[in-house]
Amino acid sequence: MYEDVQIDFGNLLLSLSDAMDLARPDLASHGLRTAFIAWELGRELGIGQTALGTLLAAGLFHDVGALSVEEKVSLVHDPAARTTPHCARGAALLERVSFLSGLAPVVRYHHRPWGDWPQGEDAPEVLLSQILLLADTVERKIDRDLFILHQNGTLRATIAELPMREIHPLVVDAFLAVSEREDFWLDLVSTRLYSLLLHRGPFASTSVGFAQLLELSELFRDIIDFRSRHTATHSSGVATGAMLIAEAFGMTESEVHLMQVAGNVHDLGKLAVPNSILDKPGGLTPEEFQVMKQHTYHTYAILNSIGGLRQIPEWAAFHHERLDGKGYPFRINRERLDTGARIMAVADVFTALAEDRPYRPAMENERIARILAQMAAEGKLDRQATRVLLDDLDNIRARAKEQQGEVRELYETRFAPLPDAE
Repeated sequence: MYEDVQIDFGNLLLSLSDAMDLARPDLASHGLRTAFIAWELGRELGIGQTALGTLLAAGLFHDVGALSVEEKVSLVHDPAARTTPHCARGAALLERVSFLSGLAPVVRYHHRPWGDWPQGEDAPEVLLSQILLLADTVERKIDRDLFILHQNGTLRATIAELPMREIHPLVVDAFLAVSEREDFWLDLVSTRLYSLLLHRGPFASTSVGFAQLLELSELFRDIIDFRSRHTATHSSGVATGAMLIAEAFGMTESEVHLMQVAGNVHDLGKLAVPNSILDKPGGLTPEEFQVMKQHTYHTYAILNSIGGLRQIPEWAAFHHERLDGKGYPFRINRERLDTGARIMAVADVFTALAEDRPYRPAMENERIARILAQMAAEGKLDRQATRVLLDDLDNIRARAKEQQGEVRELYETRFAPLPDAE
């Protein structure tokens, strides 16, 4: 099924990694830069192509467990920041993705000093995690306001002077070898780094199908939603609601499952929104709402950069657009909103009304029906998609709640109590 869905694997990983670093200029491309350094070190050390792929992907996703903007900033700028929670959380997320589970031990231990390893470097995760530790260390020490060739000597000296127990000597030596080259540093800070990794990295000309896309969408669903107890099951509810409305609407089986993917990642751009706004117990100020408005723009920009996703970027990103053209951020109207985008907007509003929020409890079905009917009458939501939902409201809410319950259990048992790395 869905054999014709083929997506460039490198583009997919690079774009999703970029999404995790959207929040601030001082975080931009941290994953890409760390992955590049790790990749160069792996090549210098002569590790195999499979291990290089694992290393590059681990670099792209090494901070996947740092769910909030605030935690990411702390990790980059605070030398005393506690690193074990995000390492363990990242490993737990990656373990659930069949084709990325090999990254989990590397991510789990990428902050473990060489002197704390009980076994030698023969264990594969030891060398790879040591490479990743050095790559992450170097990237975080770069002054983004200073020309890179005015600081590379200082950076090399800092790494050379690290105590032997911090990072394996072989890894340090590899770094000192590759970092002699000016092109290494210029590539590292180049605006073309994404393209370099895409075309020269180990995933060049590699594609994945729908099954892998669905798994990755579920990973990012959890990265997006597990940032807060209040949003922990939102995207799973939207995805379920959108699928059920699409099915009743008469969309094809393939389209229904693409709606599931779109629902999982519809709030991808919220990775750029601080938790102080997401968790605010009261209404947002005008300034805070402007920050919130960017999330659907980023959802579209990231997804639209990945080839082969068909209608998913629009279905995912247009859920705050309105038929009357008064939505955001593109201000498009009914002429540009196709059936999938209209369904997603209804599913998103419905799910938001049906779940607890920091500023109010979940609403009863009767009130939800009144609000949705009013929005449809005012030309904000599609009348037919709204009617399909309202005609089967009890069943759709029950099905969505069942799916959200499974995700809630995962969140509560594995992610709400932050696990520590061993």
